[in-house]
Parts: sequence; C-alpha cells; structure tokens
Amino acid sequence: MESLICSSDFLSQTSSAVLAKLEERQKYTMGSIEMMKQKLLPVPEVMTQMSDQITTMISLVTELARDSADSIKKISDGLSNDRGRAEGDFTVDIPTGSLKRHKDLKTKRFKDTGMWFLKSPKFETCCNGKTSDEGFNPVLACYRIPGAGKSVMSTLVIDILSVLPFIDGNRIAVAYVYCDYRDNVQQTAVNMVGALLKQVIDAHSDHLPAGTVDFLKQRRRKDKGRLSLEESYHFLESTLQSFSRFYISVDALDECLDEQRKDFLHSIVSLLKRFEHVARIFTTGRPHMKEPIKKTFSFTMTPGK
Repeated sequence: MESLICSSDFLSQTSSAVLAKLEERQKYTMGSIEMMKQKLLPVPEVMTQMSDQITTMISLVTELARDSADSIKKISDGLSNDRGRAEGDFTVDIPTGSLKRHKDLKTKRFKDTGMWFLKSPKFETCCNGKTSDEGFNPVLACYRIPGAGKSVMSTLVIDILSVLPFIDGNRIAVAYVYCDYRDNVQQTAVNMVGALLKQVIDAHSDHLPAGTVDFLKQRRRKDKGRLSLEESYHFLESTLQSFSRFYISVDALDECLDEQRKDFLHSIVSLLKRFEHVARIFTTGRPHMKEPIKKTFSFTMTPGK
C-alpha cells in the first residue's frame, strides 16, 4: 500500500507539471489570438486548432490524474522508465549552454513579439509547405544588425514549433543551437551537432532505434558518452529517420568561429540532402552572413531575407 501511495504521489506531481505547462501554452495561445483580434488581424486557423487541441489535452490529463490506483501505478511505472531512458546512462555528454540561453532570452520577449513574422508567407511556406509548392524553401534565414532582436525571435520560432505535435498528432522533432562568441571554447562543431542529438534523445527517448540505445549505453560507461563529430551526425541522422518532420534552429551563426561553423553547416547540409522532404532550417545572423549562407545552401532556393 505504501508503494502504491508513493506511485500515486509521483503521478500527481507529474500531472501537475504537465497541466501547468499546457495551461501556460494555452494562456500564451489565447493571448496571441486576442491580440490579433484587437488589432483586427486575421487569426490563423492553426492557432485556433492549437487552442482546441490544448484544451482537449488539459481535459484528458485531468481525467488521467483521477484514474484508478492500478492505472496510476502502470502509468507511473511507464513514466519512470521513460524518464530513466531520457536522463539515464546512455545520454551523450554535451554542454547545455543553448538550453540555458533559450530560457534566459524568453524572459526578454513580450507577448506580441514577432507575431508579424509568424504570419509572413515565407515562414508559413517554410514550416508548413511541401517541396512541390511554388516558392518553397526548407531554409529560412533572417539577417539583421546587432540588437535587432534576432535571438528573441529565435525563441518565439522554437516555442511555436515545439507545440506543433499537439495540432495533428504527427511526430515532430525540434532542436536548436544558440551561438555565442563568449562560448567559443565549447562551441565546436561536434558539440553543436551533439547538442541537437541530445535534445532529440531527451525529448523522444521512447522512439530511439534499439541499436542507438545500446551503443550509447556502452559508450557512456566506457568513455563518458563523448562522441566524435562523425558519430554524433550518424546517430542524429539515424534518430531523425522516424520523424514525419523536424525543425532545426541555429541562432547567431556569425558568432561561431569560421572553421567550426563550416564543419557544423556541412552536417546541416547533409541532413537537408538526406531528408529533403522532412527537414526545415531556421537560422539568424548579421547581414554579412547573407552571402556565405546563400552559398552554403545553394542547392535549395534562395534563403529568406
């Protein structure tokens, strides 16, 4: 009985955390919709669908929290296993600076920041379009002068893309890197590709290929989980095969050292070529990065301005 109570308490805490996150997203979504209405702007159908889906999920999670003790124990065990896989002994050893930077930058974002950008045809086409659509481009690049809010815009794009699975149930992965000139020691190509891999692993551990799990477990025990650039790319590519779409955001490319940026972008280009119907890339940088980025992704249509 005592263990059952502990399991119930665990699920109660987990359900509360899930509900809090869903309610936060719903509050943000409804606030955005209300702001659009006040400014007499058309509300995108995707926003309305998102709100409806989140409302449904809130109801389902609430009902789940009230379920029978036996069901609670089963679900609790499942959640424990998933969390153990995500945080356990097979995760790769990667600096987490981008995660902290994303959280910090979000505090600088006002409620209506960047909504005009989310409604722009280029953003809609890149994120939701098909390769056969006229004007489609899987790469959307934003070039602005220092202090123009590029990084804050990146947080908005990442957060919006992160709720897409709630809309239609598709398996979607979102991963990101924030480049920072103050962190060039850790900001290597292998760490940046590894950071993308780690985010996908942590968010989708239950869908990892069995071979990937076994290898990373062994590597974690033998070498603290450190992977080479080639290994990181290999496992990232292998993991992304199971997604119907994935988005990668790279902020402030100009703040990455030239050689590391070259190697990192080589991996991104390889992913785009490997997953031409699935991959989408959003990147920002200062104006002088426009030509290098256009050259790098010359096999696609011209990136956005």
